[in-house]
Amino acid sequence: MGLTTTSGNAALQVAILAEAVEGALAGVQLLLGTGAWTFLPKLPTTQTNGLPIANGTTINIPYFDHIGEMDDVSETGALVPRAITSSDEQATITHSGLANEASVLAVLTSQAADPYAEGARQIAQSAKRRLDKAAIDAAKLVASSMVNDQGANGGADFDVLLFKRGAGITWYTVPEAMEDVDVLAHTKVQAIHVYHATHLWSRPRGGVATRPGVAKLIVPAASFSEDLVLDTAAKFGDEVNSEDPIVMCAMHSTIANAAKKLKDSTGRRLYVDGPMVMSPIGMIKGGPDTFCGIPVYISDKLTAS
Repeated sequence: MGLTTTSGNAALQVAILAEAVEGALAGVQLLLGTGAWTFLPKLPTTQTNGLPIANGTTINIPYFDHIGEMDDVSETGALVPRAITSSDEQATITHSGLANEASVLAVLTSQAADPYAEGARQIAQSAKRRLDKAAIDAAKLVASSMVNDQGANGGADFDVLLFKRGAGITWYTVPEAMEDVDVLAHTKVQAIHVYHATHLWSRPRGGVATRPGVAKLIVPAASFSEDLVLDTAAKFGDEVNSEDPIVMCAMHSTIANAAKKLKDSTGRRLYVDGPMVMSPIGMIKGGPDTFCGIPVYISDKLTAS
Protein backbone atom coordinates (compact mmCIF):
# COMPACT_ATOMS: atom_id res chain seq x y z
CA MET A 1 0.00 0.00 0.00
CA GLY A 2 1.64 3.22 -1.14
CA LEU A 3 1.42 6.53 0.68
CA THR A 4 -0.22 9.18 -1.46
CA THR A 5 -1.82 12.50 -0.71
CA THR A 6 -5.59 12.11 -1.04
CA SER A 7 -8.26 14.65 -1.83
CA GLY A 8 -11.46 15.89 -0.22
CA ASN A 9 -12.00 15.35 3.48
CA ALA A 10 -8.90 13.16 3.75
CA ALA A 11 -6.76 15.98 2.38
CA LEU A 12 -8.19 18.27 5.05
CA GLN A 13 -7.25 15.77 7.73
CA VAL A 14 -3.73 15.55 6.28
CA ALA A 15 -3.42 19.33 6.45
CA ILE A 16 -4.63 19.27 10.05
CA LEU A 17 -2.06 16.60 10.90
CA ALA A 18 0.75 18.61 9.31
CA GLU A 19 -0.31 21.75 11.17
CA ALA A 20 -0.59 19.82 14.42
CA VAL A 21 2.91 18.39 14.04
CA GLU A 22 4.34 21.77 13.00
CA GLY A 23 2.68 23.45 15.97
CA ALA A 24 3.81 20.76 18.40
CA LEU A 25 7.36 20.91 17.03
CA ALA A 26 7.41 24.70 17.42
CA GLY A 27 6.43 24.23 21.05
CA VAL A 28 9.27 21.88 21.99
CA GLN A 29 12.70 23.07 23.05
CA LEU A 30 15.35 21.54 20.84
CA LEU A 31 18.53 20.83 22.83
CA LEU A 32 16.77 22.23 25.93
CA GLY A 33 16.35 25.63 24.30
CA THR A 34 19.89 26.55 25.45
CA GLY A 35 20.84 28.24 22.18
CA ALA A 36 23.73 25.80 21.77
CA TRP A 37 22.42 25.04 18.29
CA THR A 38 20.33 27.05 15.85
CA PHE A 39 17.23 25.33 14.44
CA LEU A 40 15.50 27.01 11.49
CA PRO A 41 12.40 25.66 9.66
CA LYS A 42 13.59 27.35 6.46
CA LEU A 43 15.15 24.60 4.36
CA PRO A 44 13.90 25.16 0.79
CA THR A 45 12.10 22.27 -0.87
CA THR A 46 13.81 22.89 -4.23
CA GLN A 47 17.43 23.31 -5.27
CA THR A 48 18.76 26.32 -7.15
CA ASN A 49 18.48 24.30 -10.38
CA GLY A 50 14.76 23.85 -9.77
CA LEU A 51 14.99 20.17 -8.89
CA PRO A 52 13.43 18.99 -5.60
CA ILE A 53 15.74 18.38 -2.67
CA ALA A 54 16.56 14.75 -1.98
CA ASN A 55 18.31 12.59 0.56
CA GLY A 56 22.07 13.06 0.15
CA THR A 57 21.86 16.41 -1.63
CA THR A 58 24.76 18.69 -0.64
CA ILE A 59 23.96 22.35 -0.03
CA ASN A 60 26.37 25.27 0.24
CA ILE A 61 26.13 27.46 3.32
CA PRO A 62 27.36 31.07 2.95
CA TYR A 63 29.66 32.04 5.75
CA PHE A 64 31.02 35.55 6.32
CA ASP A 65 34.65 35.71 7.39
CA HIS A 66 35.75 37.86 10.33
CA ILE A 67 36.69 41.37 9.22
CA GLY A 68 39.45 41.60 11.83
CA GLU A 69 40.32 43.85 14.75
CA MET A 70 40.51 47.64 14.80
CA ASP A 71 43.80 49.31 13.88
CA ASP A 72 45.44 52.10 15.85
CA VAL A 73 45.92 55.15 13.64
CA SER A 74 48.67 57.74 13.97
CA GLU A 75 47.98 61.47 13.61
CA THR A 76 49.09 61.41 9.97
CA GLY A 77 48.08 57.83 9.22
CA ALA A 78 45.04 56.46 7.44
CA LEU A 79 42.94 53.37 7.74
CA VAL A 80 43.28 50.67 5.13
CA PRO A 81 39.83 49.52 3.95
CA ARG A 82 39.06 45.84 4.44
CA ALA A 83 36.60 43.82 2.42
CA ILE A 84 34.04 41.60 4.09
CA THR A 85 34.66 38.27 2.44
CA SER A 86 32.64 35.08 2.52
CA SER A 87 33.21 31.43 1.92
CA ASP A 88 31.04 28.34 1.71
CA GLU A 89 30.69 25.41 4.06
CA GLN A 90 28.65 22.34 3.14
CA ALA A 91 25.87 20.28 4.69
CA THR A 92 24.12 17.14 3.48
CA ILE A 93 20.34 16.79 3.42
CA THR A 94 18.76 13.88 5.28
CA HIS A 95 15.20 12.64 4.74
CA SER A 96 13.43 11.42 7.89
CA GLY A 97 9.85 10.35 8.44
CA LEU A 98 7.39 8.41 10.51
CA ALA A 99 4.03 6.81 9.72
CA ASN A 100 1.20 5.87 12.06
CA GLU A 101 -1.83 3.68 11.41
CA ALA A 102 -5.21 3.53 13.13
CA SER A 103 -8.49 1.87 12.23
CA VAL A 104 -11.32 4.16 11.21
CA LEU A 105 -13.50 2.42 13.80
CA ALA A 106 -11.02 3.29 16.54
CA VAL A 107 -11.19 6.95 15.55
CA LEU A 108 -14.98 6.94 15.55
CA THR A 109 -15.40 5.14 18.85
CA SER A 110 -12.51 6.62 20.81
CA GLN A 111 -13.72 8.71 23.75
CA ALA A 112 -10.62 9.05 25.86
CA ALA A 113 -8.36 10.43 23.13
CA ASP A 114 -8.14 10.99 19.39
CA PRO A 115 -5.61 8.54 17.88
CA TYR A 116 -4.65 11.10 15.23
CA ALA A 117 -4.06 13.83 17.81
CA GLU A 118 -1.93 11.42 19.81
CA GLY A 119 -0.14 10.42 16.62
CA ALA A 120 0.65 14.07 15.84
CA ARG A 121 2.00 14.59 19.36
CA GLN A 122 4.23 11.53 19.21
CA ILE A 123 5.43 12.32 15.69
CA ALA A 124 6.41 15.83 16.81
CA GLN A 125 8.36 14.38 19.74
CA SER A 126 10.03 11.90 17.37
CA ALA A 127 10.98 14.78 15.05
CA LYS A 128 12.45 16.66 18.01
CA ARG A 129 14.55 13.67 19.01
CA ARG A 130 15.74 13.20 15.41
CA LEU A 131 16.80 16.84 15.06
CA ASP A 132 18.51 16.73 18.47
CA LYS A 133 20.36 13.58 17.39
CA ALA A 134 21.50 15.24 14.16
CA ALA A 135 23.02 18.11 16.16
CA ILE A 136 24.73 15.77 18.62
CA ASP A 137 26.10 13.58 15.79
CA ALA A 138 27.54 16.64 14.03
CA ALA A 139 29.06 18.00 17.23
CA LYS A 140 30.80 14.68 17.95
CA LEU A 141 32.82 15.16 14.75
CA VAL A 142 34.50 18.34 16.01
CA ALA A 143 38.13 18.87 14.96
CA SER A 144 40.79 16.96 16.91
CA SER A 145 42.23 20.25 18.17
CA MET A 146 39.10 20.59 20.34
CA VAL A 147 39.27 17.05 21.79
CA ASN A 148 40.56 16.13 25.26
CA ASP A 149 41.08 12.38 24.88
CA GLN A 150 41.30 10.71 28.29
CA GLY A 151 39.77 7.46 27.06
CA ALA A 152 40.73 4.00 28.15
CA ASN A 153 40.20 2.79 24.55
CA GLY A 154 38.62 -0.34 25.89
CA GLY A 155 35.11 0.16 24.56
CA ALA A 156 33.81 1.77 27.77
CA ASP A 157 34.53 5.40 26.87
CA PHE A 158 31.96 8.19 26.53
CA ASP A 159 31.86 11.55 24.79
CA VAL A 160 31.11 14.64 26.87
CA LEU A 161 30.39 17.72 24.72
CA LEU A 162 30.65 21.35 25.76
CA PHE A 163 28.73 23.81 23.57
CA LYS A 164 29.04 27.52 23.08
CA ARG A 165 26.02 29.44 21.82
CA GLY A 166 25.29 28.91 18.12
CA ALA A 167 27.89 26.18 17.64
CA GLY A 168 26.00 24.75 14.67
CA ILE A 169 22.83 24.98 12.65
CA THR A 170 20.04 22.70 11.46
CA TRP A 171 17.67 23.68 8.67
CA TYR A 172 14.53 21.63 8.26
CA THR A 173 11.45 21.71 6.09
CA VAL A 174 7.96 22.38 7.35
CA PRO A 175 6.58 18.87 8.08
CA GLU A 176 4.86 17.38 5.02
CA ALA A 177 1.91 15.08 5.70
CA MET A 178 0.62 12.30 3.46
CA GLU A 179 -2.29 9.91 3.94
CA ASP A 180 -3.55 6.67 2.44
CA VAL A 181 -6.68 4.65 3.17
CA ASP A 182 -6.85 0.86 3.02
CA VAL A 183 -10.50 0.29 2.11
CA LEU A 184 -10.25 -3.46 2.73
CA ALA A 185 -8.83 -3.21 6.23
CA HIS A 186 -10.70 0.04 6.92
CA THR A 187 -7.55 1.68 8.21
CA LYS A 188 -5.78 4.95 7.58
CA VAL A 189 -2.04 5.47 7.40
CA GLN A 190 -0.69 8.97 7.93
CA ALA A 191 2.96 9.84 7.44
CA ILE A 192 5.08 12.88 8.16
CA HIS A 193 8.21 13.64 6.13
CA VAL A 194 10.91 16.10 7.17
CA TYR A 195 14.07 17.00 5.25
CA HIS A 196 16.88 18.45 7.33
CA ALA A 197 20.51 19.53 6.96
CA THR A 198 22.81 19.90 9.96
CA HIS A 199 26.21 21.56 10.14
CA LEU A 200 28.81 22.28 12.84
CA TRP A 201 30.36 25.66 12.09
CA SER A 202 34.13 25.78 11.80
CA ARG A 203 33.69 28.70 14.20
CA PRO A 204 30.45 30.16 15.61
CA ARG A 205 28.95 32.80 13.34
CA GLY A 206 29.33 36.37 14.50
CA GLY A 207 31.82 37.62 17.04
CA VAL A 208 35.54 37.04 16.73
CA ALA A 209 35.80 33.31 17.47
CA THR A 210 38.48 31.42 15.56
CA ARG A 211 37.74 27.98 17.02
CA PRO A 212 34.71 25.67 16.72
CA GLY A 213 31.93 26.14 19.27
CA VAL A 214 32.20 22.58 20.60
CA ALA A 215 34.86 20.93 22.76
CA LYS A 216 34.84 17.18 23.43
CA LEU A 217 36.03 15.09 26.35
CA ILE A 218 36.50 11.35 25.82
CA VAL A 219 36.50 9.55 29.15
CA PRO A 220 35.38 6.35 30.93
CA ALA A 221 32.77 6.93 33.62
CA ALA A 222 35.13 5.89 36.42
CA SER A 223 37.56 8.69 35.47
CA PHE A 224 35.07 11.50 34.94
CA SER A 225 35.82 14.57 37.04
CA GLU A 226 35.25 18.31 37.28
CA ASP A 227 38.92 18.92 36.49
CA LEU A 228 38.64 17.04 33.17
CA VAL A 229 35.64 19.17 32.22
CA LEU A 230 37.62 22.31 33.06
CA ASP A 231 40.58 21.06 31.01
CA THR A 232 38.20 20.47 28.09
CA ALA A 233 36.70 23.95 28.44
CA ALA A 234 40.24 25.32 28.20
CA LYS A 235 40.23 24.18 24.55
CA PHE A 236 38.21 27.34 23.83
CA GLY A 237 41.04 29.56 25.12
CA ASP A 238 39.94 33.15 25.71
CA GLU A 239 36.92 32.67 23.43
CA VAL A 240 34.81 31.65 26.42
CA ASN A 241 33.90 34.59 28.64
CA SER A 242 30.94 36.26 30.33
CA GLU A 243 29.62 37.50 26.97
CA ASP A 244 30.19 34.20 25.15
CA PRO A 245 29.83 31.39 27.72
CA ILE A 246 29.49 27.63 27.56
CA VAL A 247 25.71 27.13 27.42
CA MET A 248 25.33 23.33 27.50
CA CYS A 249 27.09 20.14 28.51
CA ALA A 250 25.87 16.97 26.76
CA MET A 251 26.62 13.63 28.41
CA HIS A 252 25.58 9.98 28.50
CA SER A 253 23.33 8.88 31.37
CA THR A 254 26.21 6.78 32.73
CA ILE A 255 28.39 9.90 32.91
CA ALA A 256 25.49 11.82 34.47
CA ASN A 257 25.27 9.17 37.18
CA ALA A 258 29.00 9.60 37.87
CA ALA A 259 28.62 13.39 37.86
CA LYS A 260 25.84 13.20 40.47
CA LYS A 261 28.30 11.65 42.94
CA LEU A 262 30.89 14.44 42.67
CA LYS A 263 31.10 17.05 45.46
CA ASP A 264 33.05 20.25 46.01
CA SER A 265 35.32 20.94 48.99
CA THR A 266 32.35 21.89 51.16
CA GLY A 267 30.48 18.67 50.41
CA ARG A 268 27.95 20.21 48.01
CA ARG A 269 27.12 18.17 44.95
CA LEU A 270 28.33 19.58 41.64
CA TYR A 271 25.34 18.11 39.79
CA VAL A 272 22.05 19.84 40.60
CA ASP A 273 18.66 18.53 39.48
CA GLY A 274 16.41 21.00 37.68
CA PRO A 275 13.58 22.53 39.74
CA MET A 276 10.17 20.87 39.82
CA VAL A 277 7.17 23.11 39.11
CA MET A 278 3.42 22.63 38.98
CA SER A 279 1.76 22.53 35.56
CA PRO A 280 -1.77 21.75 34.26
CA ILE A 281 -0.70 18.10 33.89
CA GLY A 282 1.01 17.85 37.27
CA MET A 283 4.59 18.28 38.45
CA ILE A 284 7.17 18.77 35.70
CA LYS A 285 10.75 19.98 35.52
CA GLY A 286 10.90 23.74 35.24
CA GLY A 287 14.47 23.82 33.98
CA PRO A 288 17.43 21.61 33.06
CA ASP A 289 19.79 19.87 35.42
CA THR A 290 23.16 21.62 35.76
CA PHE A 291 26.74 20.48 36.29
CA CYS A 292 29.09 23.14 37.64
CA GLY A 293 26.37 25.63 36.71
CA ILE A 294 26.16 24.48 33.06
CA PRO A 295 22.81 23.13 31.72
CA VAL A 296 23.03 19.38 31.12
CA TYR A 297 21.57 17.51 28.15
CA ILE A 298 21.51 13.72 28.62
CA SER A 299 21.68 11.41 25.61
CA ASP A 300 22.66 7.76 25.50
CA LYS A 301 23.91 8.35 21.94
CA LEU A 302 27.07 9.83 23.50
CA THR A 303 29.18 6.71 23.51
CA ALA A 304 32.66 7.50 22.22
CA SER A 305 33.00 8.03 18.46
